[in-house]
Amino acid sequence: MPVKTEFVAHERTEAEIGRVLGVDWLLYQDLGDLEAAVRSLNSNIRSFDTSCFDGKYVTGDIDADYLQGLQDLRNDKSKSKKNKKYLRSFTSNTQENDIQSGGGL
Repeated sequence: MPVKTEFVAHERTEAEIGRVLGVDWLLYQDLGDLEAAVRSLNSNIRSFDTSCFDGKYVTGDIDADYLQGLQDLRNDKSKSKKNKKYLRSFTSNTQENDIQSGGGL
């Protein structure tokens, strides 16, 4: 799961985002308009969980510290460190018995 610093829009202007995406122009939909569009298809819908857009989580226990903790655990740099550690331990334990190294055949 990406964290906010890994999204293309993080700390970029609309023009910068457009250049990164290679588009001629960029259009954002207002959250209220998105909700209205969905309600037009189903008038029984009374509310939405839009926490991924507005940061208002229905659980009431998500705050900036919690999100920072997730970012620290899940960002690409952290995942890369974990993967390298895993691969080192995996390859050091299996080199004698895996097919690719010729061991165990």
